[in-house]
Amino acid sequence: MMHAFRTLPAAPTASSKFWRLALLVSLMAFSAWCASERIGWAEAAAAGTQTNGSNGRHAPEFVGSATCAACHAQEHADWQTSQHHAAMQVATEQTVLGNFENASFTKDGVETTFFKKDGKFWVRTDGPDGKLEDFEIRYTFGIAPLQQYLVALPGGRYQALGIAWDARPKEDGGQRWYHLYPDQALKSGDPLHWTGIDQNWNYQCAWCHATNLQKNYDAKSRTFQTTWSELGAGCESCHGPASDHVAWATLGEPAREDKGLLVRFDERRGVTWQMGGNGQASRSVPRTTAKEIEVCATCHARRQQFSSDPASLASLTDAFRPATLDAGLYHADGQQRDEVFNYSSFIQSKMHAAGVTCSDCHNPHSGKLRQTGNAVCGQCHAPEKFDSGAHHHHGEGTAGSRCTACHMPATTYMGVDARHDHSMRVPRPDRSILLGTPNACTMCHAGKTATWARDAIKGWYPNPKPGAQDFAEAFDLADRGAPGGSAALLKVASSPMSSAIARASALARLGRAPSADALDLAIQSLKIEDPMVRNAAISIIAVADAATRAKALAPLLRDPSRLVRMDAARALAGQPETMLSGDGRAAFEAALSEYVDAQKYNAERPEEQTNLAGLYRDQGRVEEARAAYRTAIGLDPTFVAASISLADLERLQGNERGAEEVLRAAVTANPSSGPAQHALGLSLIRQKRAADAMSPLAEAARIAPEDPRFSYVFAVALHDTGRAGEARDVLKNTLARHPYDREVLTALISYEMEVAQFSTALEYAERLLELEPGNSEVAAFVERLRRQTRR
Repeated sequence: MMHAFRTLPAAPTASSKFWRLALLVSLMAFSAWCASERIGWAEAAAAGTQTNGSNGRHAPEFVGSATCAACHAQEHADWQTSQHHAAMQVATEQTVLGNFENASFTKDGVETTFFKKDGKFWVRTDGPDGKLEDFEIRYTFGIAPLQQYLVALPGGRYQALGIAWDARPKEDGGQRWYHLYPDQALKSGDPLHWTGIDQNWNYQCAWCHATNLQKNYDAKSRTFQTTWSELGAGCESCHGPASDHVAWATLGEPAREDKGLLVRFDERRGVTWQMGGNGQASRSVPRTTAKEIEVCATCHARRQQFSSDPASLASLTDAFRPATLDAGLYHADGQQRDEVFNYSSFIQSKMHAAGVTCSDCHNPHSGKLRQTGNAVCGQCHAPEKFDSGAHHHHGEGTAGSRCTACHMPATTYMGVDARHDHSMRVPRPDRSILLGTPNACTMCHAGKTATWARDAIKGWYPNPKPGAQDFAEAFDLADRGAPGGSAALLKVASSPMSSAIARASALARLGRAPSADALDLAIQSLKIEDPMVRNAAISIIAVADAATRAKALAPLLRDPSRLVRMDAARALAGQPETMLSGDGRAAFEAALSEYVDAQKYNAERPEEQTNLAGLYRDQGRVEEARAAYRTAIGLDPTFVAASISLADLERLQGNERGAEEVLRAAVTANPSSGPAQHALGLSLIRQKRAADAMSPLAEAARIAPEDPRFSYVFAVALHDTGRAGEARDVLKNTLARHPYDREVLTALISYEMEVAQFSTALEYAERLLELEPGNSEVAAFVERLRRQTRR
């Protein structure tokens, strides 16, 4: 995933001109002048024309980090040394780190050249049409350990080059150009090509690299007029617009408990950490809010944004949808896998449960650790006990003696960026043996096995602590579809001892195949304080009958969290909404409007257009649904989910030929898409064109073996066209990859019985019973088969 821009000239910087003005006018007048300077190109910053309905005051304005320096000199000085400050800068001799002295880089037959012309920085590379073209570098993106470069394309789009500069010292392998996707041949038209939709700065990156970022996407013209008030993550990125604070500080405004700030970081004020007899410190008072952590999470989390309202800053789920510990993003034990940043890792940790916040370890203004090396951990973990060979069993001063080596192992992203896992765990090589998860020991001792590491730890600690991530085995069972998975998830999701992120992640997994027990637990979970848990519960209730949905979810239409409100409304759309009346109906309309606005906030994305289309479909607004699906396909023809959904809509309208037409276009554009090939095959089957269907069904099974349903459907088609032996072979090969797939097992039982292979059928049936031990029909069937095989 790339990092991250805007269509008009760069925002003014803190120059000597600004400081001379500051000497002539009061701070408040100065901030007003700054706002008037920006208003011509940053209309979104003109919040002063709006009022805050809760208190009648004008909405606060952004005044710029330079204004803050007058009173907060040390904090401002610290910030100027930070990566936040340099997150995005105008490309100049001072800010560009890469070699633009006619340096070249070749990949996949494309020679890219970096050069200077007329005092500016340029790149010659393949453009949107695949042809070599010269592009001006407008902005730098980041400073260490890599730097990316941003190019302006038509429509107000800024794109990040896929070739980055390795800013590390040469002796560490740096000072070179390298590609962020070395193993992929990316051509124009691919979403990951630097000109593609997934490398668009306005959507992917801008919020975290500029202050007061407003995308301003126009869906009709499909263009951006993106604005900001300051490059980089400035003071107001975290503290919110500060004009009211400046007024409070300089104009003698009546005393305000909030000091004119949208967010007050007061969770650590007056707090001490008292060392206990066990060498572990505890917080003097419990932490009762998560303001600081959630503000950090707006950028340091894997999440989707759906609002840029500064008032949402300290309430994460009012503007963002944080990821749970999903397979693919995280390993089963919660260790980082994909590029997930820090938030969902940290909130599963014992440190989070103990009340630790980000700034207990990090200076929030410089971004640097408060202490160096192990000393930062020694603030709460007595060094004489933990920073010793008796604890870490490595030589003093060696890499293995660092706390982070064992408890925060690093994974490298973007080729050169090693990031520590903030779940802060104990090494569990025993889980590596059982679950295949990584462990810190063999990440350092590359030539050793997990068994060696397990035995070493057992020798040091005969009764090792299990760590906080006690959900690992449950998630592994569920992700494999193995016996006991659902029961294990129910245990995690219902346990008050589980972290909120673990409970939410368990509920999300239960939502894949909801049971009656899962539905009951989901309804109970709607009362849990954490909004991520409530939101995950909605995914289970959303597939219940209309009456159950209306009864369970109507109260959530007034939930404190916008994410919960709008997802509850989406789950009620269609038949359940007809059961609401009076205040309930009004609350539904308000919450559904929030949902629609959230999708339109990202109207440049095919995912959100598809979400809108699904809503319109459920509400019977067929033409609007069709138009939204078409818009999604137009935005990104590779997003096959939109084509498949549009085809399904045509099918429901009795237009199967129209569905086929949509799917053939999708397959033509995406011949390597298993889902598109599979959907086309099903359409042909429904048209009773089995012979025509075999090719796309076979292709789907071939190119997407990770999805057992594609192989299952292909096998059924083979069987039904008289090729039963081939069907059994396909199913057996599929079962070897997916040993607990219920559809594959059921088909094999049936097909083996057809050829009187009752013993083999019994093996499959017993495995199915293992998956569904409470299913009386399966149990009775297994018993009949057992009697049959005894004859």
